[in-house]
Amino acid sequence: MKTLKFITPTKLLPIFAVLIISMGCSKKPIAPIVNETENKADIGIIVLQTDSFKSLPCGGVKIIPTVIYSANFGVSFPYITKPKNLVITTLNQWNDLKINIQNYDETGLDFSKHFVIASIYAIFSTGGFSIDNTEIVENKNNISVYVKHGFPKPNEPVTQSITQPCKIIRIPKTNKPILFELE
Repeated sequence: MKTLKFITPTKLLPIFAVLIISMGCSKKPIAPIVNETENKADIGIIVLQTDSFKSLPCGGVKIIPTVIYSANFGVSFPYITKPKNLVITTLNQWNDLKINIQNYDETGLDFSKHFVIASIYAIFSTGGFSIDNTEIVENKNNISVYVKHGFPKPNEPVTQSITQPCKIIRIPKTNKPILFELE
């Protein structure tokens, strides 16, 4: 007769810890963002600011962005009809974008030290939609920007007006490719 051997819970704990930690590091960016104007990847030099970063258990560093502009109402970019993410690396690109918005905060924006990330949602005939950059992480080989699109819940009352949610943020300049992932 064969005897069964059981693994004690104390021996399983390290195995579960490794599994849980490795599952927490599974976010993988899916596609590089290309500069819409020049049709090539944007690169620069990273500037580390201690108040802008937070260590993550997966070896990445969380970047805390500065919000320049955020809106869930009106239409700021009528020429953008589908969701779009932009990496703005020059003052000329920023000037072209900001002519479409009001009440933005460009305090401290310096393109020798910063990039601007613009996440723009589609144009909708009602309210209830939103867009957010939920997390920005510097990994070994890239910067990952996680974007979340919000939708109205079923039977939720919404405004009857044309809307185009957008979020524009500033991050430290980097020489790593900036990748976006839709959450």
